[in-house]
Amino acid sequence: MIDAAVSEKVHLEPAGIVGIATAVSQRSQSHKALRYLRRLIYECLPEDFNQEMVLFFDRHVSFIFSELMAEADGCFGRMENRDPNALVNLGHAELDVQLDWEKSTGQSFVLFNRADDKGKKVYVPTVFGGGFQRTDSALMSFDISNPAVQEVVPRDYDRIRDGAEVEVFNSASGPQNQAPLSVKLTSAPKVPFRPGMFYRLDRLASRDQTRRMLEALKVVLKQPIDLIPYQVKQGGDQSAASLLPHRDLR
Repeated sequence: MIDAAVSEKVHLEPAGIVGIATAVSQRSQSHKALRYLRRLIYECLPEDFNQEMVLFFDRHVSFIFSELMAEADGCFGRMENRDPNALVNLGHAELDVQLDWEKSTGQSFVLFNRADDKGKKVYVPTVFGGGFQRTDSALMSFDISNPAVQEVVPRDYDRIRDGAEVEVFNSASGPQNQAPLSVKLTSAPKVPFRPGMFYRLDRLASRDQTRRMLEALKVVLKQPIDLIPYQVKQGGDQSAASLLPHRDLR
């Protein structure tokens, strides 16, 4: 794709590259993903980007992305080497999670593990103060610790390879409130999910923190004229330009 973009002289703004960086799967090989992002920076930025700004962009994207992938590697190592019940007790995992198929779509799932007194399907963290909340990222996979699930999933099923990456976008607002867990799909499962199954959630690195840092980087890379609305350019207040750091700090 990059070769085609270069040959056709198609350029990407920093916002486009940031969008690609935030969408990279945490299961990707970090060195290959980083090499891809660096090629985008060096080969696809507009020609009016000076070398100093390119180096600045590369340096910070590399640092932010590498930090995310290092945390992700730690999460995957924890999944493979720790007992599932120990992970649940530490607040890093949930077992026996179910999917509400009637309220779910192809891009978002409604998850629950309990039913309240009125029969409402809700998510209640197994460990008080733990569990999953809004902006958390997780690996969602079949819970093969459940005998009924183990009988129907492929024998070579690997939750890291075959599961899905999801991000929580809605959860209960407090311990006194109960609600299902709503998640959006950020990386599709290799083995499709199916009704009547139990699922497992494992905590992944926080995409929200990475997204915030990259969004801040976009602001730093903007030129003052990009931050000032049209009417301000005509002689009005130019306080919008104060969002930029001093030139010597770039």
